[in-house]
Amino acid sequence: LLLTLATVSMRSFARIYISVSEKEQVNLLDNLLKLLASVAASPRKTGANKKQHCGVNVAYALLSAMRLQASKQSASSSSAIAKKIQEVAQALLVGSTPLLRRAAAELFGHACRIGGDNYATSVARGLATQLEGIKDPDTASALSLALACVHRTVGGMALSACVPSTMKSLLPLITTSLGSSSRVWALHALTLTANASGFSFMPHVKLTLKAVLSVLLQDLPEISTPGLSQCVARMVNASVVILGPELTPGSQLYQDCELVIKEVSALSITEPQAQLECVMFAQQLVVFAPHASPTASHVPMLRATLFSRQPALRLAAALTLRHFAERAPDIMALQRIEADLFHLLNDEHNPAILRAVRLTLERLIEVSCPVSSLRILKLCSRLVMAEKAKANSVKSEGPKQGASELSMDVDEEGIDAEEDNAAENDDVAGVDMSLTELSIQAHDLAPRYRTRVFAAECMANIPSAVGEDSRHVDLTLARDSMERNPEEIGRWLVVQLPELISIGYKVSTGPVHALRPLGLMLLDSTLQKFAN
Repeated sequence: LLLTLATVSMRSFARIYISVSEKEQVNLLDNLLKLLASVAASPRKTGANKKQHCGVNVAYALLSAMRLQASKQSASSSSAIAKKIQEVAQALLVGSTPLLRRAAAELFGHACRIGGDNYATSVARGLATQLEGIKDPDTASALSLALACVHRTVGGMALSACVPSTMKSLLPLITTSLGSSSRVWALHALTLTANASGFSFMPHVKLTLKAVLSVLLQDLPEISTPGLSQCVARMVNASVVILGPELTPGSQLYQDCELVIKEVSALSITEPQAQLECVMFAQQLVVFAPHASPTASHVPMLRATLFSRQPALRLAAALTLRHFAERAPDIMALQRIEADLFHLLNDEHNPAILRAVRLTLERLIEVSCPVSSLRILKLCSRLVMAEKAKANSVKSEGPKQGASELSMDVDEEGIDAEEDNAAENDDVAGVDMSLTELSIQAHDLAPRYRTRVFAAECMANIPSAVGEDSRHVDLTLARDSMERNPEEIGRWLVVQLPELISIGYKVSTGPVHALRPLGLMLLDSTLQKFAN
């Protein structure tokens, strides 16, 4: 009850603050300063906890007011109010806990927002001056974050002139061994500054990458500090965004970025947040510098990340693969990751990840069907018709027998010798299965209802997805093409026509009522494709 009452009181203060005149706001800030001063003067033994609790309450109340004011865009430029807020922030900053230091740093940013560009410039330069030659790691961490918050809140062209002085004050904290916490906070501050400064930071990217690389390559005891690898990788990702098209393949900057990410990936196997930044590196490249690195080189790492235990890693990998599928669909079609995505779709519960996986699969199947219709058909049909095969495999002696049952279930009724020979030559013809596809065939994957429905939807779209090439519907042309180029076995839809009809009939008459309309859709789309 007391905690709820205190929270409501602080929120009430915030609403009162944004509702009164500028003069009254100054008075309210003076009262907060007097409260902090009186608590600071308390005896050390009796006032330590009281000072911390009072500081948290003041910070919460004032930050709530600042955020309300910023959301309503009701603040006018006022140096008087800005100075008072800065005094409150300074009182919270010195000799406080990490929580209060972070709150004070954000208050510095709000003070500069209210004070205007000139005020923000003077504050940024003053904080940078204080950081030069500092020896206390806690104070260095607090001032670094405060300086970064000023850049983040005002940022852009307004503080472009302050970027060199900020760099001059933060880089020594990264390269010198003042303390592991100060190095982490300096890296975080530098990343915030880079993101806020945009192109104004471009001249400093090379020096920054050199500094973070030296941190990773040195044999420091702080190298295993939690958060250090994450901050290093995040700084590299910020550099990729800033450089954009300037990040050319084979350039020294690109090699430095890639080297840092490889080091981070090797050093932070047990740090999910650092691994997340490594995945984000691939995503940033494809969005901001797609020409810098071949898409295929990132797929193995993303493929492994799809099955991470961390939802954030799975989501980042799925979104990055979706970007790849949109930007370079032809290249992604050759990677054959559809089975891995079906595995993730089957096991996942996160709606955002499911949405990304479905969109990626739809795009990949769309571009894969014109060149590999047999592989897509077999993959989808194994998932759609897995229930009967799964029951058979439970009664059998293991996954190997289940695989043969599944193969019989898919191939029986209506597949003539020519299609059987094509299926047997899948490996020779370039229709070889990935490890995940083989695991699906061997019943390692027990498809859920939603997975089977989605696979049936994809399968129903295969006839329309193969495109307008006449060899997909003309058996004579398809045979002539396969005689000239044996690698095209499994490419042309007309060769799979008996199998299409067989699978459509089985699904439309199967025991799962919800799948029957999709089986009819497959038959209907097949008839429309071959109507002429």
